[in-house]
Amino acid sequence: MIYNFTYKTILIRISIILLWIAIIFGFLLFPGLIRNSKLDNSINVLAWSGMYDLNYISNFEQKTGIKVRISYYESNEELLVKLRTTKGKGYDLIIPGDYAVHILKNENLLKKLDKSKLEFLPYLNPILLGHYYDKNNEYSLPAEWAVFGLGINKEYFEKHKINIFESWSLVFDNKYNYKIAMANDPLVSIPIASLYLFGDLNDLNIEKLEKIKELLIKQKKYIEAYAEFRPDYYLTSKSAQIAVSSSAYIFRALQSNNTIDFIIPQEGTLVTIENFALPKRTKKENLVYKFLNFLMDPQTVKHHFESEQALFPVTTNVFDQLDLKPNIKKLLTIGKESFNKFHFLRIDKLKAPVNEEYLRELWITIKTT
Repeated sequence: MIYNFTYKTILIRISIILLWIAIIFGFLLFPGLIRNSKLDNSINVLAWSGMYDLNYISNFEQKTGIKVRISYYESNEELLVKLRTTKGKGYDLIIPGDYAVHILKNENLLKKLDKSKLEFLPYLNPILLGHYYDKNNEYSLPAEWAVFGLGINKEYFEKHKINIFESWSLVFDNKYNYKIAMANDPLVSIPIASLYLFGDLNDLNIEKLEKIKELLIKQKKYIEAYAEFRPDYYLTSKSAQIAVSSSAYIFRALQSNNTIDFIIPQEGTLVTIENFALPKRTKKENLVYKFLNFLMDPQTVKHHFESEQALFPVTTNVFDQLDLKPNIKKLLTIGKESFNKFHFLRIDKLKAPVNEEYLRELWITIKTT
């Protein structure tokens, strides 16, 4: 049999074959395209461990269709390593501490913020803005804050008729042999000891650090525990009568325990501000801004303050919605003059041979002596 193919017939048959090939490839590739579309509608967040309630964040995901993937770090140092290693690639939002913002900004690893996309900007507490690490807040905005102070078991002190005075001497000049839960972080305990001895926590040199070492070694006989997390546990369990702690931990215990109090020593104290910042290489700013507006919505702020996270609010439009004990309200509504008595740890002010690694090695020496 002889087939008489015309040019037109050949074109039709080729077109049919190509159409079927396209259909087959379409079926094979379509699920992947859907997955990629979903991936594009997602953000990768690098945050402190346990900072946010993931169940509550699912409300944002359901409402917007934006998937929030959260990875965690346990210290600013870990965050810095991750950002330096990746040059910021792979992350869309990070929450560095104050001195980490200073370092990342100077290393050109942060992107400037488009503040026009942020609905909560007018409500940010002004005392938390304009600090040394980002004077104009071009690269960062506060996410939460805390001060370090003394959690006190009032019941014990009243029973033993010991006067509670607002001083770090309660933990460094213990005349009554009570037990202490000390912060297990050299970037907290060493600066606080320096503040007690010298009235400053950033002017550290070898001579001063030797005296700080002697003080902290002498303190060890009263130490119940060096508490990494949950120092409030040692107060509520009554295994320690004083805990050096961030305000967040103690205020969480204060909500349900009337025998505990929190005091800020008159010598001053260490303050920390955790901040929202965008890595330089993110391409998903608009999705991040939507997420930030959700996180700073008064209902979300209220939830994270009253729940396990106990995040200190950075916005003022939520205060009226919170059931605050007097000492908590006093701290949250503190003025600029009182806030200036708090001190940031300035890693950038350390002078060789004293650096962060030196302080960590000194802390190991103190604990193992």
